[in-house]
Amino acid sequence: MRNLLTFSYWFNISPEPWLESSYRFLILVFGIMVIIGLLAGLFIKKNDSDNLKRKFWDKIQSLFLLIGFLGLGLVFCRQEEIGFLSMPFLLLLLGVWALIWAYKIFRYAVKIMPERREEQRKKEEKQKYL
Repeated sequence: MRNLLTFSYWFNISPEPWLESSYRFLILVFGIMVIIGLLAGLFIKKNDSDNLKRKFWDKIQSLFLLIGFLGLGLVFCRQEEIGFLSMPFLLLLLGVWALIWAYKIFRYAVKIMPERREEQRKKEEKQKYL
C-alpha cells in the first residue's frame, strides 16, 4: 500500500508486469466493458425512432468501447513492458476520465433527457391546436 502513495510508482517508465491474478482481473473488467459497449449497439438500433434514447445508448456505447479497448491496450503494454505506455499513471488517468465521462452521461439521463422530453411534449401539444 505504501508503494501506491509514492510519486516514483505512478511515473515509473518500466514497471514490473502485473501479477497473474491482477492481470486476469483487469482483462476481465475491460473485456466486459467492450462486451457492454457492443451490446449497447443493439439498444441503439432498437431505439432508432426515439432520438433521446438513441443518443443515450450511443453515449454508453462510446464510453464502454473506448475505455474498454484503451484499458486492454494499457494492460497489454504493461505486460509486454512497453516503455512510456506501461506507466501506472496512464491507467489512473483512464479511470478518472471514465468516471468524469460516466458522470456526464448520468447527468444527461437524469437532468437533460427529462427536460427535452417535456419540451417535445409541449411542442406536440402546441402543434395539435395549430
